[in-house]
Amino acid sequence: MQALDNECLHHRNTISIAAVKKVLPEADDMSDIAFIRSHGVPIAKARVLVQKAADALAAEHQLESEWHGNTLRFQRSGVNGQIHVTESKIHLDVSLGFLLKPFKAKFVGEIERNLDKYLPEPNSAASAKKPAKRTAHTRN
Repeated sequence: MQALDNECLHHRNTISIAAVKKVLPEADDMSDIAFIRSHGVPIAKARVLVQKAADALAAEHQLESEWHGNTLRFQRSGVNGQIHVTESKIHLDVSLGFLLKPFKAKFVGEIERNLDKYLPEPNSAASAKKPAKRTAHTRN
């Protein structure tokens, strides 16, 4: 931390992102919540289902969203994220503001429930019998 203090003094007590990354390389622009999830539907149908899931979350959390190609970007005060739809997967990345980080587990649960509800896994017959497997990565 002494190196960070010296770097800050060198820049007249302003902390630049470059200075923080030089001293703390793990402090980069990683998402707080990240999912990669397989789907078994055509990309156009996946986009419709992603929109339904996003609409459900938007109604509860006042999110605004907009499509950019196959990427749905969403935001509100303290939340910024995107869902990218490919032929076989969706990639979700969410960054939470400082005040919302304590609620990360709640958001992860809501996102998982909405994805389970609207976006079927490739083996939909198998997923109807047991909970869907999914890949979830969250940063603490």
